[in-house]
Amino acid sequence: MSNNNYEELMLPILRVSEVFYSIQGEGPTLGKPSVFIRLAGCNLECVWCDTKFTWLFSKKRLEKLKQRVGNKYLEQIGNKYYNFREETKVVDIQELLAFIYSVPAKNVVITGGEPLLQKIRLKMLLEPLLKEGYWIEIETNGTIMPYHKNINVRYNVSPKLSSSMNPLEKRFKPEVLRELINRNSIFKFVIQNESDFLEMLNLVNSVGIPKENIYLMAEGDEPEQLKKNALWVIEKCKITGFNYSHRLHVELFEGKRGM
Repeated sequence: MSNNNYEELMLPILRVSEVFYSIQGEGPTLGKPSVFIRLAGCNLECVWCDTKFTWLFSKKRLEKLKQRVGNKYLEQIGNKYYNFREETKVVDIQELLAFIYSVPAKNVVITGGEPLLQKIRLKMLLEPLLKEGYWIEIETNGTIMPYHKNINVRYNVSPKLSSSMNPLEKRFKPEVLRELINRNSIFKFVIQNESDFLEMLNLVNSVGIPKENIYLMAEGDEPEQLKKNALWVIEKCKITGFNYSHRLHVELFEGKRGM
């Protein structure tokens, strides 16, 4: 790493996709008013990702993704890629803190992309918030080691299944997942079909995730589709004892950004 890159790494800034005030749409704090800080960048490339604007920044990357996954998933991937300069901006951490302090909520959700790609600089945002008594949730795909135990946050971990079309060695890091189990973590899985369900069970058993920490969610980017699939997922929760989480943001906002 060059000296210039190291200095940039230590600056009190984050590369951000969007910042907004809404309600948490899923998981244990569903319905809770929250500030969302969506960071740019991701180390995975999920074909069904609904936040491609955080990482799909070039035609070259889009074409490489299409070549890797094959014709079957061309519809899910689409033809759109995003302009890095238009979709991301460098934001001073003090500016982010000012926005967070300006609203009444004490819940902050750090999402992405993959937020832990920026975890060194992100720590500069978390420390003052924790001192002020804020509750912090970090959404992560479970492939990057979390902070040490002295950073008291809750990790909302979403391990990716084979349906994401990421190579196994990239999406499945058992040592990271086991470490996250020892943190204040919950594990979320979007289930599309029986194959997803069985794969999820194998993953859960292989790393020993406690069932009380597991939340199953239905696939669907439209309210009617979500409701239909949710009934099936709820039955699976009743069989296993896993938690069911609705995806309230899909039902209310239908994928609109900043909502």
